[in-house]
Parts: sequence; structure tokens; C-alpha cells
Amino acid sequence: FSNVTSRFAGFTAFRTSFDDAWENQIKVKVHQIVHTRPGDKFSIIEYRIVNQSGSPISDLFALSSADFDIGSATNNVGGFDSTLSLTYLNESGGSNNPYYYGFQLLSHPVAGHVIWTGGDAPYVRSTTNLTTRSSSAGTPGDYRNQLNAGPFNIAANETLTVAFAYLGGDNLNALKQSAQTAYTIYRPSRIVPEIEPNNDSTYAQALTLGDTVAASIGTLGDVDYYKFYATAGDTIEITADTALGSGLLGYFAV
Repeated sequence: FSNVTSRFAGFTAFRTSFDDAWENQIKVKVHQIVHTRPGDKFSIIEYRIVNQSGSPISDLFALSSADFDIGSATNNVGGFDSTLSLTYLNESGGSNNPYYYGFQLLSHPVAGHVIWTGGDAPYVRSTTNLTTRSSSAGTPGDYRNQLNAGPFNIAANETLTVAFAYLGGDNLNALKQSAQTAYTIYRPSRIVPEIEPNNDSTYAQALTLGDTVAASIGTLGDVDYYKFYATAGDTIEITADTALGSGLLGYFAV
């Protein structure tokens, strides 16, 4: 590792580089940059993936996985928060370790996520199940977590950056608050397209605080639903701008 300047204010950063020469080469080089800040219970990890093959690479996924083994390894439970792109585990009951651990995808939409029991073969050392979405871990067991982004197409000599945050928390709410902080730091403001259908609460579009939605009201009586994570006591400001010449008189209900 070598010290480098973090692009996030107040953070310290460390960098290392490696390639895929040891297994199943597609000829990429990866620069891993870890950003940390005193007092935070998370680290932001960026992977800058460089295509050194001399040809385009298609159908590439970027995956992170963990076998946390919290407290008694066979007594873990967990879940997935789609709003925060966060997968997590904790020891059921917390008698040996009361804390929560997880990781989230910061840079891209989640293509697949799973919490499973067993070895790496089904969801790490196979491309077959990358877009699986199954994170039911309510019964205590020895679980592993995985989430990924993709597929990506990378031109020769092009660089793709994918970022995750690894987190810990005193409880689930604290873990999610750290995830929200990490997301806000990595992506302080983003413009996201409206995803239809979102005209009832069942199909509410997941947002992160700070997002700007480019949306439209198509017909008389059209209603759009959105959801985001916040904690009790938070003050949330919601504003709307209408297109020039629009006669829309819209309103929000929470």
C-alpha cells in the first residue's frame, strides 16, 4: 500500500494495484483505493479497472463478497436494503458479538445480490447466478453476502471505476445511517431518471437523499411514488421545479 491524496475532504487514502495473472486471465489491472476518515464506521473502496487486453471486454461484472462469521458463525442472520444498496449480517441475539456488518454498492445500480449458505461456487466462482436477487437470511445460519454491478463493456485501455463501502454499526439503524453518509459523500448529488411504473406505493422508486429526479406527470390525476431512507428526527427538504411554460400545480404528500 502507498499513501495517496483522497479526493474526499477530510479523508486519508491508501492505494495498491494488482492484476488477474493468477487465475482465468482477461488481462485487466485493478487499482484499489481505500478512503477512511477518523470517527467514521465505514471505508469507501474504489476499484479502477483498466482493460489491458488490447481488445474490448464485454459482459464484465464487478462483484464484492464477504464471509463475515460474526460471533458464532452458524448463528448469523441478515438482509438487504434496496434503497441503500446495502447487504448486511449480524449474530442472532448478539451474545458473542452485538454489532452489525455489511457493504454497499456506491457507484452503480445493483445487478444482483444474494445471501446464501455454502461455499463460493454458486455465486462467486460462477457467472451463472450473477443477476440472482435473493437476500432472505431470517433463519440463523452460516451465511455469505454478495452484491455486484454490471454487465459492463470496456474498450481497450479504458478504465472503469466501481466503488463499495464496507461498514460496521452498533445496531441496524446505525449501520444504515453510516451507509447513508457514505452514499452522500461518494455521490453528493445525482440526477436519476424516473422509473415507471411508480404510480402506487408497491412500485415506489427508491431514491437516496440528495437525488434529483427527472420526472413527468403524464395524465390528469397521475401520481408518482418515491421512497428513501431517513431516521427519526431528520429534517428533509423536498423541492420541485417545473419546465418552462408548464401549468402543473403539483404537491407532495409524505
